[in-house]
Amino acid sequence: MKRRTVLLIVLMALVVLATAGLVDAASSSTVQLRANLKAAPKQQVSVPNASARFSSTLVVRKKTKSTLGWRLTYSGLSGAPTLAYIALPKSAKQGEVTVQLCKGRRCKTGVAHSSRLPAIVAKALATRKGYVWVRTKKNPKGEIRGRIVRSG
Repeated sequence: MKRRTVLLIVLMALVVLATAGLVDAASSSTVQLRANLKAAPKQQVSVPNASARFSSTLVVRKKTKSTLGWRLTYSGLSGAPTLAYIALPKSAKQGEVTVQLCKGRRCKTGVAHSSRLPAIVAKALATRKGYVWVRTKKNPKGEIRGRIVRSG
């Protein structure tokens, strides 16, 4: 008798977990994003051949935190990147850093990671409101940047 009760409870728990997964999957959407980075305005040191590419997959969930999987590749910079990040613009200002992509030694071309995002940030990125910035020692205010847009 006890064994049947335990099996029934386990079965009910599995059904609840499976249903929760389906509900979460049904309330999520996937958005492909990209950014082509070019010379940032107001560089301290000009770098005419610098470029970078940011590509990502954003899984937006309505009830839980969203996930941003991303890859950053670059070439022609004035030196090694000191910081790469996503900023959401404020009116007429650079904007506030919302997602740090990499910092220091972790900023290598081809680096790929994922980040969990609050719903408000995910919504802003899904509606193309963010910029990707890369800073170097010679251009600490930003060497290259690019606006995030949807792929395809």
